Amino acid sequence: MVFSLFITPAILGEYYETIDEAVRDPLKVNYICRKFKIPEPEPKIFWMDLVKLYGFGIKGGEVTGERMSIIMKDYQNLSSSKSYFFTNIHYVCVPDFNIEICLTVFVIFCKSHKLTITASSEFPYLNIQNEKTEYTDMVKSWQEFIGLVHKLYEEYKKFKFFEDIGEKTDFLVKKYQAMNDEKARKKVKYFTQLRDIYKEFVQDLVSLTSKIRLFSEVYNKNIEMFERICKLMNGNEPKKCDNLIHMMF
Repeated sequence: MVFSLFITPAILGEYYETIDEAVRDPLKVNYICRKFKIPEPEPKIFWMDLVKLYGFGIKGGEVTGERMSIIMKDYQNLSSSKSYFFTNIHYVCVPDFNIEICLTVFVIFCKSHKLTITASSEFPYLNIQNEKTEYTDMVKSWQEFIGLVHKLYEEYKKFKFFEDIGEKTDFLVKKYQAMNDEKARKKVKYFTQLRDIYKEFVQDLVSLTSKIRLFSEVYNKNIEMFERICKLMNGNEPKKCDNLIHMMF
């Protein structure tokens, strides 16, 4: 379990005061922001034949390469789904953006537009009932994101061979580091990238699952404060998350 106490009553109180001030300013309520983040190009490793790369390094490496290819695809899918959801929340204009801030903005926006939210410590953690077509894309991006996080978390928790892949990749890094030639140095680079991506991916799955589950508990404990914040915007509800972000930060 990764514990995060970032969203506290004190933090919610600060958001209350910020929105209370911003809601009286039409420029902030209706602010149009065209800022967006250009995604960074993916490393070459994502386009390489990993079956071939592992096949020359260890006995039975083809199987390890096939499984690492699955991991890389899962990593790409998770990154894409997370980026899409975060983009719908307009994360680009939030300093030190994280999943807790993302969910706080998300539920405040949804509640301000009278969407029903049910929070639980069990999947899907935040269940949003939406009957308004203008919010379909945003709500769907959350549903797809949390669905993928849950699916991958359960798979990687269940199948132990993923840990074996990490160990074999560490072995190959050390193997080629002991060789002093250009081809070996390239392989050290590729296997190091694979190892780092794999570890980041698994840590992200554990962290996201734990923090989202914890946020559902925070929401239930502080639901009255969330409702107070939403009541501030009565008649001045933000049309998009962009507007809410610029009212809060």
